[in-house]
Amino acid sequence: MGITSLPSTITTFPMPSEVMKQNREVVIAEEIGHGRVLTLNRPNNLNYVSEKVALTLGQKLEKYEKDDNAKFVILKGAGRTFSAGGDLERIYDARDSVLEGVYRIYWLFYHIHTYKKPHIALVHGMSMGGGVGLMTPMKFSVITEKTVREYLGLTGAKLKGKEVVAAGLATHFVPSHKLFQLEKSLLTINNGEEDTIFRSVIDELSTNVQIDETSVLSKLSIIDDCFSRETVEEILDSLEAEASKKENDWIMPVLKKYKESISNWIENNIEIDTRRKDPNPI
Repeated sequence: MGITSLPSTITTFPMPSEVMKQNREVVIAEEIGHGRVLTLNRPNNLNYVSEKVALTLGQKLEKYEKDDNAKFVILKGAGRTFSAGGDLERIYDARDSVLEGVYRIYWLFYHIHTYKKPHIALVHGMSMGGGVGLMTPMKFSVITEKTVREYLGLTGAKLKGKEVVAAGLATHFVPSHKLFQLEKSLLTINNGEEDTIFRSVIDELSTNVQIDETSVLSKLSIIDDCFSRETVEEILDSLEAEASKKENDWIMPVLKKYKESISNWIENNIEIDTRRKDPNPI
């Protein structure tokens, strides 16, 4: 199967917090056997993907893709969050020169999608926006019951744990207490040419995903119907009509969030339009 024993000196998931604090690198890179482990290391900032993080990840991935000794790559996050996405505050502060940084981040997502070697995301904790952009293109994306990601951007509703797999945004669900064991098992693989090797290791520790009737995914037919309307007004009317039906009280929070999102969107567009007309107000 191409698996060897893991050296006892290797530190795997999760890395002690004191080690993270001492290491100021935004991405920690480790070479363990034929595996390469990249750890997002901004735990106090929810592992936001800044331009520097995107640049470092891109450089490391390119290096490993050309390295014959590197057979596969593991990506994970330090602390309790995988990644909360792009560093929006920094992007806003540098909005006049942000194009290059945004391009670099999106190029990174494309690079991951077209990567030639097996790669695995171990997603523990929150994953939003750019964090999803990192995990979803991975050949294998493993989440736990503590994984949370935003969905339906206009509503702000969330997918949790197994729902992420059921929605096709991750490949496997592994209980959080088994994630350490999974990483340790993956790092014993010495032949990364066959995807079946990785799949069999992950399958051994993963559990089947079943969505109950309380999950928002069981309401997809209603959601798809409401959001298929051509105008905002028609979407609102459709949501309100569904909310009035028996057993559809779950729609009310969605409707509230949707209205708030529309209001914020209008305010932001007014501000953008004002700045475009007068870029240097007194």
